[in-house]
Formats: sequence, structure tokens, C-alpha cells
Amino acid sequence: MKVCFTLICLFFLKLLQDQNVITDTTIKSSAAETHARMGGENITVECKFNLTGNPIIFCKENCEGENILINTTEDKAHKGRYNTLYESNYTSASLHVSISDLKRSDSGRYRCGFGKNRSRYHEFHLDVTEATTSSSSSTTQQTTSSSEPKAKVSVPEFQTSTYETDQLLYVGLSLAILIILLATALLIYCRRKNLHQQKGEL
Repeated sequence: MKVCFTLICLFFLKLLQDQNVITDTTIKSSAAETHARMGGENITVECKFNLTGNPIIFCKENCEGENILINTTEDKAHKGRYNTLYESNYTSASLHVSISDLKRSDSGRYRCGFGKNRSRYHEFHLDVTEATTSSSSSTTQQTTSSSEPKAKVSVPEFQTSTYETDQLLYVGLSLAILIILLATALLIYCRRKNLHQQKGEL
């Protein structure tokens, strides 16, 4: 009778333990956070736990095959663009997971945790979008350069007219001859006047 009672108690305790594990997993999955980043950036996410274990696992989506990014027993691990750093104290543990040089293909669901059964894990979603800063700036520069009016370089045009030059030359010569004639006439008049005055005195 005592053995039967003990078996029944153990059965209920096992059910209660399994229910706690399922509840804990469900809570962590429903509370998954989302991180948005641009392509080429880096990201580091801190996964906090009350319990620890081995191995340390950082994985993506179904956490199988190539989706297991890091599986290690070391506190610090590096594999390609992925890094993990484990820190712990007496009351809690933290697992920092990092991805460098993000790409659009990195978008998806990630998990970090301890143990092979993965019943204790931290889940987050990553959304990576393409960086459009360079293309936008180049488009803006092209639009600005095309909208700016082109400066017109005006070159002064010098037109030489032989006819006008000849006319100016003739006018100049005529004025010079006229001045010479007037000066000669004035000189002759002055001399004659002086001669008349001298004859009158005699």
C-alpha cells in the first residue's frame, strides 16, 4: 500500500515538473523581443537566466544542422560572424550573443540557452533591412546636379569694320588740315597787320 502511494506521488510530481517546464518555455517564447537593424551593422543581445548548464547554444529557427551557430562549453566562443560571451554570479547568469556585419538573410528567430534539451532558452527575433543611405545620397546628388542651371560663358565678340576705320581716319585728317589752314591764315593776318602798322608810323 505504501509503495503504491509513493508511486502515485512520484507520478503527480513528474506531471507538475513537466507542466512547469512547458509553462516556462511558453512564457519565454511568447515574450520574444524583436530587434531591427540595418545591413552592415552589428548586434549584441543579452540572454538572462536563473539557472545555468552546458553546453552553451546559440542557434537560429529550428536549431538543427547549419542553424546551430555556436555549440560550446567555453565561456567565450567565436565562429565566423557569431560570438558568445557567458558571465555568471551567485544568483543569475547572462549569455551575450553577437552577430557582426548583418545581412538581410540574417533576419529570423534566434535562441540562446543552455543544455541539450533546450528547455531553458531566451528567444528573440531579428529584422535586418538594407541600408539605403548611400543610394539615397547619390540619387539626391544626381537630382541636384541635374536641376542646377548650367552657367553660360559669354565671350565678348570683337567685330572690326574696315569701313568705319577708314571714315574715322578721313575725319581725323580733315580736322588736322583745317586746323593747319586756320593757323596759317591767322599767321598771315597777324603779319599783314604788323606791316600796316609799321608803314603808318613812317
